[in-house]
Amino acid sequence: MTSDEFFGFAPSRGTHEGKPPFLGIGACCAVLDMLGYKAERKGRRTEKMPNVRSDAEHIAMGAYCSAIVSADRRLVERAQAIFEYKNIGTTLFLVEVAD
Repeated sequence: MTSDEFFGFAPSRGTHEGKPPFLGIGACCAVLDMLGYKAERKGRRTEKMPNVRSDAEHIAMGAYCSAIVSADRRLVERAQAIFEYKNIGTTLFLVEVAD
């Protein structure tokens, strides 16, 4: 298995279906979360799944933009890892929110 297959960017061996980059980024976010890389707190709980999906969708949409601005450190760090891996030029900005 290649790293692109593992992270969801390429179809598994034996299949011939292509996968749009948007779906590959979403799949990669899910894999990173399952592996625990910058995962949602208590992400294994069913009620947290919409948060994981929402972050994945935002990161995937951000890949088609010039920048992502977010106060969510985990989202920004996961996006950074994915964008570096796939050589995506989207700039990431982490907004620090004062308590």
